[in-house]
Amino acid sequence: TNSDYFAVLLVFLLLALSTMSLSFMLSALFDSTRNAAIVGTLIYFGSVFFVILYDDNIQPGWQVMIGTFFPIVYIFFASAGISNLEIQSTGFQFNKMSDNITGYTMGQCISGSLISICIHNLLIVYFE
Repeated sequence: TNSDYFAVLLVFLLLALSTMSLSFMLSALFDSTRNAAIVGTLIYFGSVFFVILYDDNIQPGWQVMIGTFFPIVYIFFASAGISNLEIQSTGFQFNKMSDNITGYTMGQCISGSLISICIHNLLIVYFE
């Protein structure tokens, strides 16, 4: 592998943080834990349909950043970006965050995830 291990760890750490912040945000909306679990599962796994909206052709960076509000969409773009960089034998490195993959950069993907974590946490404070 040509990727920096810490950079790949960062991608999966952001996935975990994004998933937890989305679940905490959804739990703030419901009084019943059963309803929160059902709706949260539907929203989390239902966001796969947003991946279907994005085809495998070139995607502009702003669509990637909006789509990363959902963790499933984020990991779709991040894993596609890492695999494309591995195919090109360059790998995912911190100094190559601005390399264009297929219309977006890994920097846009990661910054979209960071922004979504902040938005989830702000919504948690608002709904509480």
